[in-house]
Amino acid sequence: MKKRASSVVRSSLPDPGGSEADARVLIDNQLRRKGWEESQICRETVRHADERRALGRARPDYVLYPKDAARPIAVIEAKRPGKRLADALAQAETYARKLQCPLVAASDGASFRAKHLGDGGALRINGEELREFPSEKILLHFRRRSHWIRGEVVKSSRGLVSIFGAASKLLRQEGLANIDGFVEFSQILFFKVVSELADDDAHRAPPPVHWREIENLAGDALLRRYKDGLARMGDAYPGVFAETQIRRAQTLEAIVAKLREYSFIDVNADVKGEAYEYFLRRYNQQKSELAQYFTPRHVVRAMVELASPQFGEKIYDPFCGTGGMLIQAFKHLCNTRPSADTPRQERKNADILQNRSVYGVEISRSAQTAKMNMILAGDGHSNITKGDALEADADGKYDIVLTNIPFSQDEIECLRRCLTAVAGRRRGRVCVIVPERVLDSDQPAYVSLRRDLLREWTVRRVVSLPREVFRGLTTAKTSILFAEWGDGRGDSVSPARARKIPYFTVENDGLTLDKKRDPLPGDNDLDRLLEDRDEGKLCDTHIAASPDWKLKPEDEVRVESDFPLRPLGELVKICKRAVVITPDMTCREPGFNGKEHRIYLRETQHGYNVGVTKRWRILPGDLVFGKMHTQDGLFAFADAEYHSAGTQLICAVRESEVDRDFLFWALDQVVPKLSMTDTTGRESYSEETILSLPIPCPPLETQRKIVRALRKAAEDAERSRKNLDREREEFAKRLLRKRP
Repeated sequence: MKKRASSVVRSSLPDPGGSEADARVLIDNQLRRKGWEESQICRETVRHADERRALGRARPDYVLYPKDAARPIAVIEAKRPGKRLADALAQAETYARKLQCPLVAASDGASFRAKHLGDGGALRINGEELREFPSEKILLHFRRRSHWIRGEVVKSSRGLVSIFGAASKLLRQEGLANIDGFVEFSQILFFKVVSELADDDAHRAPPPVHWREIENLAGDALLRRYKDGLARMGDAYPGVFAETQIRRAQTLEAIVAKLREYSFIDVNADVKGEAYEYFLRRYNQQKSELAQYFTPRHVVRAMVELASPQFGEKIYDPFCGTGGMLIQAFKHLCNTRPSADTPRQERKNADILQNRSVYGVEISRSAQTAKMNMILAGDGHSNITKGDALEADADGKYDIVLTNIPFSQDEIECLRRCLTAVAGRRRGRVCVIVPERVLDSDQPAYVSLRRDLLREWTVRRVVSLPREVFRGLTTAKTSILFAEWGDGRGDSVSPARARKIPYFTVENDGLTLDKKRDPLPGDNDLDRLLEDRDEGKLCDTHIAASPDWKLKPEDEVRVESDFPLRPLGELVKICKRAVVITPDMTCREPGFNGKEHRIYLRETQHGYNVGVTKRWRILPGDLVFGKMHTQDGLFAFADAEYHSAGTQLICAVRESEVDRDFLFWALDQVVPKLSMTDTTGRESYSEETILSLPIPCPPLETQRKIVRALRKAAEDAERSRKNLDREREEFAKRLLRKRP
């Protein structure tokens, strides 16, 4: 890592827009680029006298009118960057109700939020929230509701994956597997998506080959037209497309038939990124070689807004995969680029945007697909190269690094390469996803990395992400590390003198934490993070004050309650009832179901068959913790006697201190928070960690009152379920009764 230059002075976070007036300039530019005409936009005024009377002295920042209607469709409020867009939305809603206008939006020029006043929902296209200014054509679809289903679209990643799965089987028959099959499929998919984009955007040049030219062909005619189309695409986009390796026309015909049924523009993630995730999951060999994890779009968007790229800066992703990070950064620059006064200046701005803004390196053939992705995003593909970022000469060449480092490689070296790529730049900054062990591992290499980071850099944010962000790919707990070059304290800094680091825990990232990962309504923690990006007032701050220079608070379960909190260790007593299983005994092996909070009899064994004869007796009523890591739960109450081999912590409840049933319900709420503090590589929880769990403890009588209410609610629910089952059974009998 480069040494800190003496000339480097402390710099603040880059100001993405400055004042509200600056935000309005950016909003004007985006409306213009989306095709809104000046006659459709009213700034701090309205068209009609009755609308002015309804508003009184109020002056909305923007009121948008459709071409074919006299009444407005949307009110937009502008906010200075870094201020709460939720407040601006509420202000816009006040104006919109007076105007009887269905839609409201708020923007700071870089971020955008919109909602429908009728149902109160955020505007969503095929389930994904609209986060950039729409064209009039798109906005009109939201006149009556907040959700627009655009064509027959794959509505979830499972549906999208099934299509690619079927295609990959066909391609394997052609001898194309793993990344080769993926790249071939990407080429076919490109024809469809680039055509859909051109059809939807009048300002976008038509592709050299349109999907309509191939979708209705069959047999050898289809294969010939596809080969010719690849050649024409290659002429238009040099270095992107390769000659097809498909030899059988029926293979191409079957894939085209599957794609013909769907629209892929607005799926819930970057199309190629989602495809790449599928292939990484399906082919273990590929996964073990590359270990790249598709980063969900909403997390990428938050990282880009946090780093706030400015027009003219160079953004670098040394492990770019299919280009998801660079695509979002490129879109951000498109939306925030300055307006041009002359055609010459416009050409210069376009050249900067397309050729001198985004850079990427990818070691696998997916670099080819990243280039296709950049073309779909609006060009800018020429600076993506296939190669090894650990060997590339990138020191001090870029202003921003945005990446998700590959966890299976030398992650320390990967992170150091990210840092040196921007070290020395006046506002050089890195915003990277790292495994959480980077923040708190006590291994010397990690400690050295953190020491250098705190001596040379200003760590602006550490953002702890939910484990479920990469559900299905890895159980790794990850965080976003956001740091700016300069203003470290040099070699003289000690851990105790390290500055406070804003540490932000994301519990709600806007999606459910189950396998479906469906959208959640309302504000989420990522939105709160971005609205708090300047001051850090909403962060849980801590001081890196340990000899290990840790960038993470000590593992601690945080619980807020109106009742006093007591550590679990004060409410239970550890029980170590040793028992030796003799040959004439029966050993009752316990099974532990943390999710359902129960212990069950896994098997019984004769004593002479038992390998581990030294056991610990579990008695009915014992509180038992499974110390091995699980995300779903950790504890259970025993209903019988068992013989534990020592993988559980066995406790007796101090019933003079806490009601047993109340403790069960309290643990049901507190224990899931334990996994939020866990770090990759930890296989079990210590007794100290378990016994330090904070338990809300009202007086015993209050505990019992709470338990009675919970028990009654459970009984009522069970009674209702049985009544419903009985009514269904009676209905079925009447419906299916045989006639004589």
